[in-house]
Amino acid sequence: MQFHFLSCTSESPSGVAIVALVVSSLALCWNIFNYFGNKDMSRYATLDKALADLVRDTMIRPDFRNSKWISAQVTKEDPDNDYLAYEAHAAMCLNLVETAIKNYGYKVMKTHFGPSMRTLLRRHQEMYNKWKEDLQPLERLYKEMA
Repeated sequence: MQFHFLSCTSESPSGVAIVALVVSSLALCWNIFNYFGNKDMSRYATLDKALADLVRDTMIRPDFRNSKWISAQVTKEDPDNDYLAYEAHAAMCLNLVETAIKNYGYKVMKTHFGPSMRTLLRRHQEMYNKWKEDLQPLERLYKEMA
């Protein structure tokens, strides 16, 4: 049995060249597809990990989910360890939302991250009001949520 399209006789070099061109084109398309797909997945994986870290922090410190406790911390005149811990947590939460908006645009709020981002914004709105000048990209989201 002889495969004519793979033979290297003078009659069929164009057939081999066409097969090679088609195969290499498919491989190139597959590599481009995988590159952009993996790039987006790794960016979202980073955001997933950051959100998981924040959830873990709120599991360790349940006060971070208590709105009355948060209000008491924000209005304290003399910061103590609880205030400093909450301030750091709120800064991480608001920074995560701000970074997500800078990297992905406001469309990130329409993805599966949207509910988590809105929860973070609502929970830390008092701290946001304290730091408003430093967190300009979040202003649009607070206006949309109102």
